[in-house]
Amino acid sequence: MDERKLNKLINYYDEVEEITKRLNILTEQIRIEEDYVLDNMQKSGTKNLSRAGYTLYIRRDLWASLIEHPETGRQPGMDALTTIGLGHLVKPSVNASQLSAYIREYDPDKCLAPDQITVLLPPPLQPEVQIAETFKLGRRKATQRKIGSEQNA
Repeated sequence: MDERKLNKLINYYDEVEEITKRLNILTEQIRIEEDYVLDNMQKSGTKNLSRAGYTLYIRRDLWASLIEHPETGRQPGMDALTTIGLGHLVKPSVNASQLSAYIREYDPDKCLAPDQITVLLPPPLQPEVQIAETFKLGRRKATQRKIGSEQNA
């Protein structure tokens, strides 16, 4: 066996390990800074801002799931989905991605709170669905605009 090749492989393993450690540290630092920037953007009503070739924006994710009733272990929401014509979402379990997409259709402008969306749903479904929203900081390469621009809500 060629010792140089073996040593090269071992060096690659070491290098990947070092890079992975650094990546984990950077990822945690990014999470901390993103939380800070997101909080400040929300407080100031800033929808997006551009700096150093990037546009940072607030990304809202909305997710829906059926409420499980622990006393019975059932999700009556499955019956409600079938009643309102969404039986294709129900198998032995509910397709959460498709249910969430259906729920998002009730808020095309992305401006309603989860409880406001719930009251718009068909009545059989209202007590059986819980809606949660999360906000994350998104990032993309900025378009060629003036550096330092901000857009408020």
